[in-house]
Amino acid sequence: MIRKDITRKFDIVLVSPPTRAYSHIVPFPCIYLAGFLEERGVRCSIIDFKSDILRIDEAAIEEKTVREIVRVNAPYVGFTCLSAEFYCVTRMIKKIRELGYKGKIIVGGHHPTFYPTDFIYEGTLVDFCVLGEGEVTLYEIIECLENGKDPSGIPGLSFYRGEKITTAPRRVIEDLSILPMPAYHLLDMNFYTMPRTSIIRYSIFSGVDVQTTRGCPCNCTYCGNPTLWEVHHYNKRFRCRPIEKVLDEIEYLYHEYKIDSFFVNDDSFTTSNARVAEFCEGLKKRKLHHLIWGIQTRVNIFTEQMAEAIANAGCVQAEFGVESGSQRILNLMKKGITVEQVERAFGICRKYGIRTFANFMINTPTETEEDMNHTVCLAKKIKATNYGFFVTVPLLGTEIYEEYVHPKLTKEEYSLYLGSTPYKQIVDPRFKLCKHNKNMSILAMTLFLRFTALPMYFDPMFSLFRHFNVYMKSAHRKLYMIAFFDIFFRRMVRHVGTFFNIMLKTVKNFFSKS
Repeated sequence: MIRKDITRKFDIVLVSPPTRAYSHIVPFPCIYLAGFLEERGVRCSIIDFKSDILRIDEAAIEEKTVREIVRVNAPYVGFTCLSAEFYCVTRMIKKIRELGYKGKIIVGGHHPTFYPTDFIYEGTLVDFCVLGEGEVTLYEIIECLENGKDPSGIPGLSFYRGEKITTAPRRVIEDLSILPMPAYHLLDMNFYTMPRTSIIRYSIFSGVDVQTTRGCPCNCTYCGNPTLWEVHHYNKRFRCRPIEKVLDEIEYLYHEYKIDSFFVNDDSFTTSNARVAEFCEGLKKRKLHHLIWGIQTRVNIFTEQMAEAIANAGCVQAEFGVESGSQRILNLMKKGITVEQVERAFGICRKYGIRTFANFMINTPTETEEDMNHTVCLAKKIKATNYGFFVTVPLLGTEIYEEYVHPKLTKEEYSLYLGSTPYKQIVDPRFKLCKHNKNMSILAMTLFLRFTALPMYFDPMFSLFRHFNVYMKSAHRKLYMIAFFDIFFRRMVRHVGTFFNIMLKTVKNFFSKS
């Protein structure tokens, strides 16, 4: 039980870092934490300042965030933090302390879980570091401190009391039914429901991302998930939310925010034929199957039965992590799939009229020109609707970072991960993982022009005709018209600029060597 202080408006402020100001994906950590806390009587505020332009003034949004934290002056403030956001978050923590904030500062998320010693040390300004899933841990911190008790018995914590203390590992939340509706009401949902091209790749829709599962059963070497779950006790790290709760959420989003679409943002949505069927039947029973939706999943757990079910319930696109056309590389990455499974999954989607997005990675560890040729051949063979080719980045907390990046990054170098640039070119020599010597910037641009450019530019226009009735009936129809022209011309200017910048750098490098 938490004692109420009627003199304060909020008990805790949850902060989504300014580095995410342009992101249209709802801040899942903040809204799940807030939903859980509010259900237990903790008054929450989410600070999540947004920008509708890509070239944001991050410093201005950071300053605005700091001022708002100090103005609200809640007794607790929680920051979620990825590795790329380390300096942004630590700068804000320093600033709020300088401006007189005396409450408890709590950090959580991937980076604090992987590297708690970056936050917990002698003289630190951070009070607590939450390791792994945060809902129960954060509530117990607040409950404990509000009642004057010692937090050292709370599992899943790291803090400093004369020495660095790490408490016992916390069990994962195995029964996800205890999680209430995420706190969408604390966000600027006008921003998150703006028509955009990332719900259904390159087609324009107003919608949101939703999650129906937690964790991932796989051990891909380029992903931090295996490391993330090591901090917990668990019987199984992959867990599913009850379908009825997911449907309640989608129905709420439809009625409250008039969404036209949604994207199932799970690592592995199609783990069970029965669960997929229950979800699809539930959409039909609630008369939500007119919504446009998409999924992401794995080729080795996608069946024809699933394809038929989702196609009949309004799903128009499936996204798959193909990663490579070389079986050797797939095995080395511990992807757990085969080239034949890739071909089969894309064939099934074509049969049922489901659009596809194929995600590929270049610069994979030990990749040769032959491996790269296999990737290009597979990309042509599967005939995906849309493609993405991205430079592999050895992220902190992943197996490939530990194996291939030497010397390790210093704290000052974490900002190398910021933005989209690391996924288009090699930003540091330690990030070169492949064996071949192809210029990664030119290779990425060549693959973009060959496989991605035309759909990216013309799909928004095609969707105007393909889904004209949806747009005209939508509560967001005026925004759709603005979005079509804004996205098309802004995207063209941005990519033409990127192309010439890469070519200019390449020419300069050529002449500097000669």
